[in-house]
Amino acid sequence: MGATLALLQAKGFLDDVTEEQKEKDRKQKEIARWLMDQKLKDLEREREREKDGKGGRPRKDDRRDDRERMERDRDAIKRFENYQPVVDLKYTDTYGRNLDPKEAFRLLSHKFHGKGPGKKKTEKDLKRIEADIKREKGDEEFFQSSVQSLEQRQKALGQAGIVIQKGSNTQ
Repeated sequence: MGATLALLQAKGFLDDVTEEQKEKDRKQKEIARWLMDQKLKDLEREREREKDGKGGRPRKDDRRDDRERMERDRDAIKRFENYQPVVDLKYTDTYGRNLDPKEAFRLLSHKFHGKGPGKKKTEKDLKRIEADIKREKGDEEFFQSSVQSLEQRQKALGQAGIVIQKGSNTQ
């Protein structure tokens, strides 16, 4: 498995994890931890209310209700003080391709105004999509041929795995 991953990475099918992705993962973990802490605090408050017997019965003392309400509001503000959601907008077209913001805005504008692009622009876009599909097919065919050659080499050597090295010293 490791050799296959190394081959895929060497051929450029797998990208290295960038610092930006590592930072994004770290932030997601922080947010998940923060949300769990908030849920635990809410559960503790509910247990305390049940223990005190202040569950759902109405009270006559309005000032006490106002104080408790203000306290709950302060707690809610404190809880959301460090909350930083990660928003990642991804736009896709009718073919399922990812669009950059400029293309997405253009598509949205066409939908909003009820007018489409001109004939030449439509043809140009279709040619670009076809070229992308051909390129992706070529990548898949290359990957399949690489896997087949690896399997043939394994059978010829009679081994379960093959040592794959980067550079000119490949075996």
